[in-house]
Amino acid sequence: MADPIQFPETTVRFGLPLLHSAQAQKELFVNEAHALADALLHPVVKGIVAAPPVEASDGEAFIIADNATEAFAGRTGQIALRQQEQWLFVTPAAGMGVFDSILGAERHYRDGWSTPVSLSTPGSGDTVDVEARAVIDQILNLMQGAGLLPSG
Repeated sequence: MADPIQFPETTVRFGLPLLHSAQAQKELFVNEAHALADALLHPVVKGIVAAPPVEASDGEAFIIADNATEAFAGRTGQIALRQQEQWLFVTPAAGMGVFDSILGAERHYRDGWSTPVSLSTPGSGDTVDVEARAVIDQILNLMQGAGLLPSG
């Protein structure tokens, strides 16, 4: 007789919990998977923090800083999601992007979180080309509006 198929405990990419036959309290695993999927569908974080914010509300997410403490210790670079007054953690995958609502721009993960560079409009030089500067200003405004560059 063939051996039964063995399923892993979690999904490969983001560690979402999987159900098993005859598993007790399946709703806990399903609810955790739904909460993580909800946070990952259109991820928005509220900046990078080293410790759990005291005033965090359910549904808020944060990127964990290098010098993390308390419940975030040892979870550098992970995304912490507040859910039902507890913390769920997601290890980012290469190419993952999140919108940082504090920064007002996208952050991307590849061997660490990247921060978009702030650019300034040209303001000096030997030759002033008014039309070129106007176009550069428009490009920068469009990139800021799309969240590719930080605002201001």
